[in-house]
Amino acid sequence: EIPSITVDADLSENNPVSLLRMIAKIDVELSTTTVRNKFKLQSIYLYNYNDKGYLIPDADNWNNSQKVVIAPSIPASAQKRNIPLIYNGAAISAGVSCAGEMYAFEAASGSSSSLNNNTCLVIGGTFMEDTAPSYYRIDFVNESDFIPLLRNYYYQIKVSDIYCSGYASP
Repeated sequence: EIPSITVDADLSENNPVSLLRMIAKIDVELSTTTVRNKFKLQSIYLYNYNDKGYLIPDADNWNNSQKVVIAPSIPASAQKRNIPLIYNGAAISAGVSCAGEMYAFEAASGSSSSLNNNTCLVIGGTFMEDTAPSYYRIDFVNESDFIPLLRNYYYQIKVSDIYCSGYASP
């Protein structure tokens, strides 16, 4: 929110405006030579994402002094979609990353007791000499705590190693 501004010849050029994106950005990268030698990234699935979001966060979920959201603002009518968004083909760069492609509405923190309902990623690709793709689930956690997806936050997933073939299907 900004105060009313009249745009005319007298307007100063120094009128900074802070913008707040209504979605979260998610990038995935195979971050080491070790993992890049073992795995070729081919697809990323985003599961259990919310199909709606608010343009403006709830006032209780906004820290005005720091200009950041502190909790997700999710419309009561939002539904988690169980059909994944799939990023593959041109969305995957050189078999090592997906950058600037994935955006999602805010989502509440997941939990270990409801894994099937948590917003999560599944990465797919070829491990070592396998002929069939392998799939690996990635939950949004910070150390051992599940974290929410928050608007205007950037979630950078860096895969540093993969030790064995994954699951046969996403």
